[in-house]
Amino acid sequence: MKNRTVVITGATGALGGTVTELFRKDSQVAAIARDKEKLSLLEHSGTSPLPILTVAADITSAEQIKMAISNIIQGFGSIDILVHIAGGFSGGKSIADTDIDTWDAMMNLNLKSAFLFAKYVLPEMQKQKHGKIITISAMAAIQQKPNRAAYAISKSGLLTLTKALAIEYKSDNIQVNSIAPGIIKTESNIDAMPDADHSGWIPTQKIAQTIHYLCSEQGDSITGTVIEMP
Repeated sequence: MKNRTVVITGATGALGGTVTELFRKDSQVAAIARDKEKLSLLEHSGTSPLPILTVAADITSAEQIKMAISNIIQGFGSIDILVHIAGGFSGGKSIADTDIDTWDAMMNLNLKSAFLFAKYVLPEMQKQKHGKIITISAMAAIQQKPNRAAYAISKSGLLTLTKALAIEYKSDNIQVNSIAPGIIKTESNIDAMPDADHSGWIPTQKIAQTIHYLCSEQGDSITGTVIEMP
């Protein structure tokens, strides 16, 4: 992982923060999120001597993503790894009761954003003949439950995108994989479901370690895979 540039989207979230902290131990990190204040806090946290570059961007805007990737390349010279964590959740309504704005929001946040980041990162990875992309889907895309169709379908589309990328760019030595976690053990999820049994929820550290492994040399032979972490 030494001297590699890692782009992490959603870097100020619970999972994104854990992943960023882990990768900063051995890589230079470009952290992308929307909140500038949280990015500033992230930039000045930790003790890693390796550089971190923070970029504020709307993950559904093609122009902002294109500009963010351009700024990262100018700052670090290359992009070796993309960990696309940013996304959103909406549930609680049947398909008939789901409004169009919610549907569009789920598709934009969870699927369109991944397409756009891949679109603008892949040419750089092709030039250097190596790269790794990790997407974050969800067990909801695999084990369907009622009243969360928009979310589940957007995450299911993300799995298909991941597999398509893996096939199309295998000859360029670019590995693309996805993590499908169940309920992630975060403070916000615990607050939202205080009466649930939290013991079986997946810690952010476990997901981060799996991502890090896939992005290491040990993960070079793994592509087009969905790792379920229920």
